[in-house]
Amino acid sequence: MANWVDFWNGEQSVYVSPRHMQAYYNTLAHNIKRVVGGKRPYTLLDYGCGDAWAAGELAASGISVVLYDPVPNVAARAHTRWGATPGVRVVDSLTEMGPGSVDGILIFSVLQYVSKADAAILVRELKHYLAPGGTLYLGDIVRPDTGMIADVRALFVAGFKHGFFFDALMGLIKTFFSDYRRIRKEQGFSTYTEDEITQILVQAGYTVKRLPNLGLSPHRMTFEATSS
Repeated sequence: MANWVDFWNGEQSVYVSPRHMQAYYNTLAHNIKRVVGGKRPYTLLDYGCGDAWAAGELAASGISVVLYDPVPNVAARAHTRWGATPGVRVVDSLTEMGPGSVDGILIFSVLQYVSKADAAILVRELKHYLAPGGTLYLGDIVRPDTGMIADVRALFVAGFKHGFFFDALMGLIKTFFSDYRRIRKEQGFSTYTEDEITQILVQAGYTVKRLPNLGLSPHRMTFEATSS
């Protein structure tokens, strides 16, 4: 079984199989290409990129991908995996990029690990790197009225659809006996209503549109925020 590395502490406590990871990132890559459409050249910053398994497929489609993760050991893995891949650039600091240097920014499955105050600061600061009319994609946002049961249900539905159902079951059992539930309970997830996310983005100077979620969890939210 492969291990998912948690954003907030870098510990291996959520367990997923390679087939699950492949389905997760294939779905993400497919949906990113769909929302970007035929715009080329196009540069996309993946903020909080994690293992970034979608980067290769996106680069192969003509999208220039910039990877950044603030967690040092995760960033190191990104350098090892993608550092020599054509069309992919890994940066250790956002200051390595110039103002207005990217057409789009992806923040996927990240905001649940960020306080609401820090989220408001983050989307405002990232606007500096967007080209005029550029787009910020905020995805996999957890609503207050959903919890782990909804995540488990979505996991099993996706597992059945993409052929990793039994892997998902085994991963859930391993996760149950890991530190994940304790960490999630102690540190919590930041959850947002649609109105809260919209307000944060509008106050930062974006025009906001709700999209279907870009990932495997349809009960979570994705927003397209255009720099105005």
